[in-house]
Amino acid sequence: MGGRPAAAGQLRPKPDPHGTQHRAVVRPAGRGGPCPRHAKYFFKYPEGDKPWFEFIIQPVPEGIFILSLDITTRRDSGQAIRQLNLELEQHVAERTAQWRPADHELGAFT
Repeated sequence: MGGRPAAAGQLRPKPDPHGTQHRAVVRPAGRGGPCPRHAKYFFKYPEGDKPWFEFIIQPVPEGIFILSLDITTRRDSGQAIRQLNLELEQHVAERTAQWRPADHELGAFT
């Protein structure tokens, strides 16, 4: 991966010999001594695919351990849930506005 390390939470383009474009968020997982590092990479392939991967990088006595997880579905699901929540809040606000006059009229009878 060349270059100097990214600051915690900083997005930086990473070089790629295959011509894909991706960014990484690198953050420390703990304090003191060797600790795992977590990074999330976004890849943009020439075909248009845009997968996200999470890497957990851990020093071990034999060298380094790297675990790669495809988190594309999790990210997409989270974005879909946030969008649905926004739509639900909008719908509730609209319905509340529709019922307010009727509620006011009912209050006049009591």
